[in-house]
Amino acid sequence: MKINAKILFFILAIAALSIVVYYNVGIGIRNITGLLPRHPTKRFDKRSLTVITEAVIHHTATDSRNTTIESIARYHVEPGNHICADGCPGISYHFMIKPSGAIYQVNDLETISYQCGGCNTYTIGICLIGNFNEEIPTEKALKAAAKTIRYVNRRLGRSLAISAHKDHKSTSCPGDNTNVDKIIEMVYPVA
Repeated sequence: MKINAKILFFILAIAALSIVVYYNVGIGIRNITGLLPRHPTKRFDKRSLTVITEAVIHHTATDSRNTTIESIARYHVEPGNHICADGCPGISYHFMIKPSGAIYQVNDLETISYQCGGCNTYTIGICLIGNFNEEIPTEKALKAAAKTIRYVNRRLGRSLAISAHKDHKSTSCPGDNTNVDKIIEMVYPVA
């Protein structure tokens, strides 16, 4: 049986995309790094996984009901955002978490994204969708943040420190209603 080259290419492309999108499906993290808007010319720098020592918790500071990961990625890439005047290379976090608890990997861990100025080289950014100065993060979202950090800890073979963006910068991020201590307790339970 002969297979048309175009059909074979299509089948292989779909298979490759499935591997990329569902890379971490066994633990419930969807990898969508290749599917989000990127700057046409800029690229993030890369790092060794050995330098990562901390997870920083963020919020989008947007209404959780109308915010998509794609809209955040577009905002970060477009000129005039609050991070880069001429647009960032891509979305500026490593993981995004929806109120439902769905977890999305949006950058490789090796990516030095622009999520915590002055700390980007050794941190990963985990962003919960919502404005947690006005809303309260769902229990599912907090549990998903903890699950994400446990996954990264296993992947790196060590325990990361956990902090809020406001621990590093003059900002309210991840919002006054985000209980980062609760996330820490979920990751590192006290006996």
